[in-house]
Amino acid sequence: PEPSKNARLVAAEIVQQWMETGDFPDRLMDRVQADRGFVMELVYGAVKWKRQLEWVLSHCSKHLPEVPLRAHAIVGIYQLLHLDQVEAYAAVNETVAGVKLRFGQAQANFVNAVLRRVLREREGLTRGLAGQPVGVRTSHPEELVARWERTFGPERTAALCDWNNTPASVVLRVNSARVTMKDFLSRLAA
Repeated sequence: PEPSKNARLVAAEIVQQWMETGDFPDRLMDRVQADRGFVMELVYGAVKWKRQLEWVLSHCSKHLPEVPLRAHAIVGIYQLLHLDQVEAYAAVNETVAGVKLRFGQAQANFVNAVLRRVLREREGLTRGLAGQPVGVRTSHPEELVARWERTFGPERTAALCDWNNTPASVVLRVNSARVTMKDFLSRLAA
């Protein structure tokens, strides 16, 4: 029987399909059942930060790999740079295991080398990113950044891009027709 796919492999395959077809990532997520929350975080994070992640990849390898392998590499880099709750060894090992399963040992060695280089040079890469144009640094489309700069100026555009990357606040609204505030707070505490 075929080995089961790990969540990182599933996420990378979705990112690959998005990169190749332009299909909406949320629609590509419909088929995901196992580890759905984690896969969703990896997919949406890789999509959101694609420009930045590809810049990092280009600085950690001699060439940008073709889209299938690139998708796997940027999912791995996303974990190392943006997911503090994911252990680095797990991000590297599981990403590399998925690449080996899908592409073979040579490509797994390539992704392993890239991810380990990102770990070693993280501070330097972060400094290098800080000096990049706002579109690369904040992973926004160049056309959008140019339009915002014409409208708002460079400083306000940078602030807008930074704000745009801030996670949304979580808001809870209590339906008082179904539950009292006291009961709701009790259930929430539990």
